[in-house]
Amino acid sequence: MATTCPFTGVNPLAFARDRGIAEAECIDLSLHAARYGLFEMNWDVLCPQSGNVLHSFGALRTLEVDNALEMAEQTEV
Repeated sequence: MATTCPFTGVNPLAFARDRGIAEAECIDLSLHAARYGLFEMNWDVLCPQSGNVLHSFGALRTLEVDNALEMAEQTEV
């Protein structure tokens, strides 16, 4: 029997806001949970105009700032 996880697609900032938790604390807890394998975190580069996901990364260290800016500029054309 398949179960549905209530935390699928959770945005830590929205989760904190909806529950009255400090944003920094929620981010910290989310990062620790991901580190210990409780969550799998993805980092998204969003289009500043549409909010669409341009690219998703499993680790921030794989994102190069120049590439992220280039992706965002390409969507502005």
